[in-house]
Amino acid sequence: MALLMILLTILKTLGLVLLCILLLILTVLALVLFVPVRYELKGQKSGDDIEAHVAVTWLLKFLNAKVDIFKPGEEDLRTDILVKVLFFKVFPRKEDGEKGGRKKKQTPDKGAKKPSPDRDPQHRLSGGTGDGALPDKESTFKGRESTLTDKEEDKPGFFEKLRRTREKLKALPGKIRDKFRELRDKWFDLRDNVTDKKQWLNDKLEIINSPQIREALPKIIDTVKALFIHISPKKGSLHVDMGREDPADTGKIVAIYSAALPLVGRWLYLNAYFEEERLDAHGDLAGRIRLFTILRLGLSLWFDKKFKRAFSYIRRRGLL
Repeated sequence: MALLMILLTILKTLGLVLLCILLLILTVLALVLFVPVRYELKGQKSGDDIEAHVAVTWLLKFLNAKVDIFKPGEEDLRTDILVKVLFFKVFPRKEDGEKGGRKKKQTPDKGAKKPSPDRDPQHRLSGGTGDGALPDKESTFKGRESTLTDKEEDKPGFFEKLRRTREKLKALPGKIRDKFRELRDKWFDLRDNVTDKKQWLNDKLEIINSPQIREALPKIIDTVKALFIHISPKKGSLHVDMGREDPADTGKIVAIYSAALPLVGRWLYLNAYFEEERLDAHGDLAGRIRLFTILRLGLSLWFDKKFKRAFSYIRRRGLL
């Protein structure tokens, strides 16, 4: 009887331990799925100057990450990263003197003297020869005279010029033929390339216009739209001053922005400049991302019958 009681006590203890472990796993899983990751974005761009600050927190700042980005003018981009778990620095900031990627300037040794090639008076007098002797004017004149004589001897005569011209005229038809063949080969390559691109585009259009893709497309668009709305900022605004060199390109960007207004109009404000090229921005945004919502949207799309048929059709066409 006592042995049975001991066995039951051991089993009870093991059951309680397993139950505690299971509750701990469920608690951690619930925290990961339902506690959102919050982010904040602050920054501005004015000309070549860029400054941005990104902060990500989770579970009442149990996990805290900060990234600072600096780019003053034409200097190199500098970053400063800090990652903390509770009160412990997992990825600490850089030490002073190296913060933001700056490097300490090396101060020259005051005791060291710079070597000067002109310090030796003999070196200056010798013209860099190192033997301390002055250059001989007569030898210099003779050297120049011999150089001029060699140039005159190398100058071709009338018959030599005529012979060279005749050789060039003989080689001219061959050069024209080779150039024509080169242009012909380039034209054939361009034609084949255009044909291949056209065939590739027709294949993609055939896949997009297939019944399987058209049936699944509304579900895919709704899922992507819901995902974008979920991860988009909930507070703050971003103001962008934009202008392209070609006013037509500016008009295209404005048209895309107008089409996306239902999704980004609450926090993105675009000021278009058609008469100058510029790109400036400043903003302060904040939002949150919940893993459960992303997982729910992904599973709802994956288990959709129309999406499965479209996915199988794409795999059969060899695109995946």
